[in-house]
Amino acid sequence: MVLNPLVQAALYALVLGNVLGSRLPGRAGHPMDYPLYLLSGMLCWSLVSELLMRCLGLFVAEATLLKKAPFPRLCLPLIATGSALVNHAMLTAAVLLVALLSPVGWQPSLLWLPCLSALSCLFGLSLGLILGCCNVFVRDLEPLTAIGLQLWFWLTPIVFVADAVPATLHKVLLINPLAWLVQSYQAVLLEQQAPSQWALLASMVVVVMLGIAARYVWQRTVPAMAEVL
Repeated sequence: MVLNPLVQAALYALVLGNVLGSRLPGRAGHPMDYPLYLLSGMLCWSLVSELLMRCLGLFVAEATLLKKAPFPRLCLPLIATGSALVNHAMLTAAVLLVALLSPVGWQPSLLWLPCLSALSCLFGLSLGLILGCCNVFVRDLEPLTAIGLQLWFWLTPIVFVADAVPATLHKVLLINPLAWLVQSYQAVLLEQQAPSQWALLASMVVVVMLGIAARYVWQRTVPAMAEVL
């Protein structure tokens, strides 16, 4: 899982950075700028998408365990979260190495990364639990979520620069909570500054709301899962 985002970012950097000549506005055009921009977005995206997809099929895949009454069901998402965080930690180390080798170097803004990782983790886990619980009762959710993730990826400023999109699409970025997190990563890793206070506050509000919704869905669906599975 660690190699996937690194290889994906390398391919995008090769095609868009060199072949298409993608450049970041307001930057001097250093060869490492665009790869670091991509990796900043992929760092957030990989954690959220991995948690979401792990939790989505988690309860269906572990149906045998869920049918055992004494089994603590909360262990399943916790184990999935731990595995995703290990992958995220290794990817973060790789991205930090790229940052240290680039003109960015070590900056105090990098101290924001644990906070952003926590928000990304809670965002992906909460949304994943909601979809995972619903997937037990509506099995068509898994392929639909995979398609939705592909669309969500391209509606988030990971590969492209937000300032380069048409004005009509800026409204989409403004209501995309993942875009707030991705741009916060990019601010910390590439722009060497603290994330926008508005983006942080809005992300926290969304995470809290998703957490409340996930708890509600969990409490309503878990007791009936064993019967359906």
